[in-house]
Amino acid sequence: MLFLAAPAGHEHYIREIAEILDASGPPDVAAIAEVRSDHGIHQLTPMRPGGPLP
Repeated sequence: MLFLAAPAGHEHYIREIAEILDASGPPDVAAIAEVRSDHGIHQLTPMRPGGPLP
């Protein structure tokens, strides 16, 4: 898959989300929501197939 985002900077969002998901235990939904808000991201799909929308 090729993923292209413009303007530059989306890689910072991906890195911050990866740091949250690399932590032990279940993902911190509040921390994910904060990172999304900081970057102006609106999640349109579930985080996992069949899961609830965040």
